[in-house]
Amino acid sequence: MRLISRKREMDALQEQFNKWTFRFGYVYGQRRIGKTTLVEMFSEGKKHLSFYAIDTDEASLLKDFASSFAEQAGLPYPPSFPDWAAFFKAISAYFGDEKGVVSIDEFPLITYDRLGRRRKSSFSSTLQRAIDLSFRKQKFLLLLTGSSVSLVEREIQDSRAPLFGRADFALPLGRFSLKEANEALADIKGTKERASVLLLTSTYPFYLSFIEPGKSVLENARSLFFEPQSPFLLYPESLITSDILSGGFFTSILRGIAEGKEEYETLRKSLAMESADLSKHIRSLEELGVIRKRYRFHSRRGVRLEIEDPILAFYFRFIKPYAERIRLGEGEAIFQSERNAIEGFLHRRFEFLAMDYLEALNREGRLGAYYPEFSHYVREGSELGRSIELDCCAGKGDHLLVAECKFSSKKRGYQDYLDMLEDVSVPPFRDYREKEFYLFGASGFDRMFFEPAEENLHLVGLEEMLGERDPR
Repeated sequence: MRLISRKREMDALQEQFNKWTFRFGYVYGQRRIGKTTLVEMFSEGKKHLSFYAIDTDEASLLKDFASSFAEQAGLPYPPSFPDWAAFFKAISAYFGDEKGVVSIDEFPLITYDRLGRRRKSSFSSTLQRAIDLSFRKQKFLLLLTGSSVSLVEREIQDSRAPLFGRADFALPLGRFSLKEANEALADIKGTKERASVLLLTSTYPFYLSFIEPGKSVLENARSLFFEPQSPFLLYPESLITSDILSGGFFTSILRGIAEGKEEYETLRKSLAMESADLSKHIRSLEELGVIRKRYRFHSRRGVRLEIEDPILAFYFRFIKPYAERIRLGEGEAIFQSERNAIEGFLHRRFEFLAMDYLEALNREGRLGAYYPEFSHYVREGSELGRSIELDCCAGKGDHLLVAECKFSSKKRGYQDYLDMLEDVSVPPFRDYREKEFYLFGASGFDRMFFEPAEENLHLVGLEEMLGERDPR
């Protein structure tokens, strides 16, 4: 596992640390985004204390924190922390007038259980008093981290919460941009090889840190999943997602989506679940950033559920059914039997990279309009006398964006563009006056068919997607 730095975020934390007064902030973002690694890297070389909250009762957690405190402070035995007031008093005494860093990782687990139910805990109110009466007179930096954005908001941003108004700063942490992820894979030679890795890992820093540069994407997948000691074989229970995902319903939902039951109704029927129950679980998975909904263009029906996290999708598609057999040493045989399916899975993930690219352009205001949502479009019967399927559509006012993605060894030709033009010649696309088209091709484009260039056509190859070359 390699450490991948985040210079901008490290600089932001250093700026807070340099103020020479007490500072309280929180770092938040979904799991495996690199929060823990960021805080650990920032704390290196500084006087620091770090604590990691787990889903347990308050007495057990205070005992765990006491053991961590003793180990880091060099004490011969753990101190007694009968309550949070004693814990915060010990922190205050440890730093005195010195600079330093205190971090409490996954702090929402102190006040909520893994199902999001509030515990009887005085943590937040006691921390509020410690900040107001003691910490504000000192010089250390207190960092809380959390993976559940909604729980972080409840504990710190809600005006009714004890910690409301106490935070000096917030640092949201997201995935790397495609360009940043590409730079993190600089040891891998070849743009297509780096892009292939991103089909497996997306731009999650944690996953990128496990990639071995001397191996192909398939070889990396084999070592990460198909060997008895593979780091992700026990996934997701111990490595990647919130504890909530170890529950039976969530496992069944994710496995169903990974196996192709992406339409909401298809999934509901396969699980024999009530619509209200499935909707509740889907909302929880959305809050964790594990899945997302994509609606059909010009429709709120026909919802398609997608697993945002590619490693999680890979696990439930290829590993979960065989986990015990892989532990017994049969991983190589299973890998070879699934090899073609794995390649197909990776090629389909190219659409996700293309969506990341378009969403980045949208945030930067570089599209023809700012589009509130990117959707897919499928219609079995149309005025063209055939079905229409488009990977990505977005509309705003008179503006329409249409995108098609393909990860293949062949260059894309002008016919691909003509097909898109024909697809949008019928309702609901016909009435848009301003249309822009994006063609994504992993192996480039047959330029002789695209000269002279169409003004509203954007050809996006891997070099453009990964920030190695400006798009035309």
